[in-house]
Amino acid sequence: MSTDFLGTQWRWGRIVLVLVVTSLLFAIVAELAARVDDRIERGIPFSASPTYDSELRTVRDGIIQGRPYGRYGKFQLNSWGFRGPEIGMTVKPGCRRLLVIGGSEMFGLFESPGKDFAAVLHSHLVEQGCVEIINAAMAGMSLDAALAYWNLRLAQFKPEQVLIYATPALQITDAYPPVAAPTHLDAVPGFRFRFLDWLRQYVHLP
Repeated sequence: MSTDFLGTQWRWGRIVLVLVVTSLLFAIVAELAARVDDRIERGIPFSASPTYDSELRTVRDGIIQGRPYGRYGKFQLNSWGFRGPEIGMTVKPGCRRLLVIGGSEMFGLFESPGKDFAAVLHSHLVEQGCVEIINAAMAGMSLDAALAYWNLRLAQFKPEQVLIYATPALQITDAYPPVAAPTHLDAVPGFRFRFLDWLRQYVHLP
């Protein structure tokens, strides 16, 4: 075996080693940065593994609904647990109030901030005058849960109109019977890469 061949192998070996070590260091630094950012911005414990469920959803009266002041990734909920700007219990004088409710399609699970159905609807209706739109939707909410949510909590906001969006295949037929809500929603135990959650906000695959 020639000296030139051994030298070439050694050079390629060093390149691979440098790439592996650099990648590991980048992953470690990126993960630490994501956890520090979560700690500073949202008060999430450094060692926790938050999820969509643990940060945005809570259980009240046996119904899964938005967590007040919930924040996860691109999502931010107001003090009532709704996606959208802050509102009062009563509508502003001279304003109309509408309420939308349903599952992930109405919540805007895959839409950017300000592009969910309620926000887009508001941008069209506000041209006609003052209007408030409450987005009380939540991913995974069935038609039965939406009606129970209305009776137990949402009716007190006294909207002028209510728009319910129910995904036909999952929420109207009997093919998927309703499942009892859990008593609590906690962060996933154990280690979970939080940098990947941050990355998914900016990198989308078709």
